[in-house]
Amino acid sequence: MQVLPTLGIGLARNFEGLRADIRTQNELFVANTRSSSIVRYLDARKRGFEPDVVPHSPQAGYLQAEIRKTFKSYLNKHAPSTVI
Repeated sequence: MQVLPTLGIGLARNFEGLRADIRTQNELFVANTRSSSIVRYLDARKRGFEPDVVPHSPQAGYLQAEIRKTFKSYLNKHAPSTVI
């Protein structure tokens, strides 16, 4: 059995700092595993967290749809004639 390292709370703090630096509207912390400390940290700050994202999983499909939706919104604002 393979033991996976847990996600450290430092990753969530770094994500929060990056989010503050670039001032995004749509942010989502994505990982291929889950961490209760990160869930608590991000929930307290009302940030999105999508755990267990691995190829061909339902979570990966959800992530692809969210990225597409955000990208389409960006294009509508900045390049309305672009079609995806």
